[in-house]
Amino acid sequence: MLSLLAHGDDSVRVASILGDIDTPRDEPIPFIERRQSQLLEEPLVLYGEVLFSEDGTLSKRIERPFQERVTISAESMELERKGRVRRVSLDKRAGVKVFYAGMRALLDGDTDALFEQFDVSAAVGEGANWRIELIPKDTDLRTFVEQLIITGQGSQVLMVHTDQPGGDWQEISFNPAGK
Repeated sequence: MLSLLAHGDDSVRVASILGDIDTPRDEPIPFIERRQSQLLEEPLVLYGEVLFSEDGTLSKRIERPFQERVTISAESMELERKGRVRRVSLDKRAGVKVFYAGMRALLDGDTDALFEQFDVSAAVGEGANWRIELIPKDTDLRTFVEQLIITGQGSQVLMVHTDQPGGDWQEISFNPAGK
């Protein structure tokens, strides 16, 4: 059973969790993603790989049920679908820029950078299992992310759940062992 830490202890627990995170770099990590929208009768399930590069680039390649690649760097976001590539400056997508900074902070174990972008609403954990609940501080980011719930075990991030405005959500589960 997980126990909720007192609010004052949340930042200490998050710092401890982040300090232990060991996300593989430059190695594809399989994922399963579920997306629920008010427009869908049941969640859309996607399969693919993510890649966290040493240079700070995040890349997500969807392999099925369709093919798509999204790559985000500190400067831009690139979407490749059906042989077409669309590149957008993150200066024009403030919310995506903040989301990228938050994800990099999480994966790099950078507590200060994470706390610049998010308020910690809860940090839960017992033993090797943990969960962090984050609320975006940035108003641009809050237009498409109400809350992030990150769960993991030991040094691994296992799932990132995103609650979106209007009741939509997205959940990506990572499988670093490829099992």
